[in-house]
Amino acid sequence: MPSNAPTIDFDDYLAYERARHTSEHAIASLVSELGVLFLTTALLWTTFESDRLLTWLAFACIASFVAFWFHRGLTPDNSQFSVIKWKVAILATTFLVGFSWGVLPLFFYSEDDTWYLVILVTMYTGYISGALGVNVTFQPSLIAFVSGITIPFASAMFYYDASIYKTIGGLSLFYTTSILYVSKKSSALFVESTRRQYENETLVKKLAEEKAAVEQAVIAKNRFLASASHDLRQPLNAINLFIEALKPVQKETLRQDIIGKVKRSLKALNGMLHSLLDISKLDAKAIDNIPKDVNLFTTVKQIIVEYQENAPHLNFANNINHDMSVFIE
Repeated sequence: MPSNAPTIDFDDYLAYERARHTSEHAIASLVSELGVLFLTTALLWTTFESDRLLTWLAFACIASFVAFWFHRGLTPDNSQFSVIKWKVAILATTFLVGFSWGVLPLFFYSEDDTWYLVILVTMYTGYISGALGVNVTFQPSLIAFVSGITIPFASAMFYYDASIYKTIGGLSLFYTTSILYVSKKSSALFVESTRRQYENETLVKKLAEEKAAVEQAVIAKNRFLASASHDLRQPLNAINLFIEALKPVQKETLRQDIIGKVKRSLKALNGMLHSLLDISKLDAKAIDNIPKDVNLFTTVKQIIVEYQENAPHLNFANNINHDMSVFIE
């Protein structure tokens, strides 16, 4: 789950991971299935009719290729992917593959052929054991597969009169039950592992978002400080100018006027410094933001006095009522 990807719930995330796992094993499953199919056909070639063997081989190959097409194609990267569509496709195709093997004893029967019985038992146990590893992430798909292979297989075993077949049928049911029990434990471990992975990725994404927010706040603060440093220089420069202007002044009224301007500049500088300190405290959450009323007339008057000195050829007028205030937050 990339950091810029939309957040999804755990159920969808689990389905995506299962789809990826199935897709990753699709080629290996197809190759192994085709290999066992052709090997089984070769072993039974001299025992049963070739036409029937080829018919069964064609059906089983088609089932394997259909399963491969869905397992390989239905992934989260596919625009047609949906969790429901994936589950339906996986359950249907795994059942079909299992059924293509389960019908083997229904198509071919040889009561006294021990070699054939060995092939059947080996095929059945090997296929279910292999399915446990491939379908460990999604137990319903394993249930679909073992149902597809066990129902016709066990039915054929119990149908035949020979006691050895009935014994094999009973053992197949016991073996299937044992495999399903083991798969329940394995599937639970996969779900728990995926949950931890999901929580870790969600945490990393959240941390990345918070980091980006902090970086933006730092950038904004740096811009503010750069602007504030320029504003701080203005009252300092004004104070220096006023002090220089005091040296040749002889008249007391003019002297008091300049001293008043120095005081106002110092007051403005002091206010800026306090504002910077308050902003730092707000960032550190050391103080609370308490809104208050500010007299707009006084504020505008102070601005006019400060800028009139820099532009004596301009006339600034304050048309705001004396009792007018603005709410600052």
